[in-house]
Amino acid sequence: MRPSPRSRLAALLGVLVLAAPAATGCGEDESSGAGGLEKDTVTVASLPLADAAGLHIAQKAKLFEAEGLTVRIRPVQQSTAALPALAKGDVDFIAGANYVSFLQAQEKGTLKLSVVADAAYLTPNFISVMVNQDSPIRTVRDLEGKKVAVNLLNNIQTLTLNAILKAGGADPAKVQYVAVPFPQMGAALQRGQVD
Repeated sequence: MRPSPRSRLAALLGVLVLAAPAATGCGEDESSGAGGLEKDTVTVASLPLADAAGLHIAQKAKLFEAEGLTVRIRPVQQSTAALPALAKGDVDFIAGANYVSFLQAQEKGTLKLSVVADAAYLTPNFISVMVNQDSPIRTVRDLEGKKVAVNLLNNIQTLTLNAILKAGGADPAKVQYVAVPFPQMGAALQRGQVD
């Protein structure tokens, strides 16, 4: 049995977490039904993360094009910045999303969202805490009293690291989180703005 265009598209996007309005999945103004797709063109807000690598690889390899789909990638520094664009229909999907903010928007009724495909699974080394080579920080306990860069405050990064800190015998309340966009984290670390 040959997979449908829709199932092939889902497989192509299967390495990403994409959120879209649940009512229609996409806006109706560009709908054409060509090739069994709801839309011929979609816009994806994408974070500069490894989580979204599959999106960029699929676009570069013309996998979407082969299915009759044009994918426009709109870079964003924080997934929360894309939520208003999603609500207005300016973007159809958000890749590499901040689940906490999305769940809060869903709970508040700001957006009605659907997970289209999962992107990442918790595995060993899923989250990394990096320090400068000459840093005295060697264990999670050494993070107490230090500044740690996260993309957004009170999100999946802080939630996950807090759990790791507790498991390692450190007090999360003694760690200062600093919001730094992903592409700027390395520079902030080198300049000593974060530890």
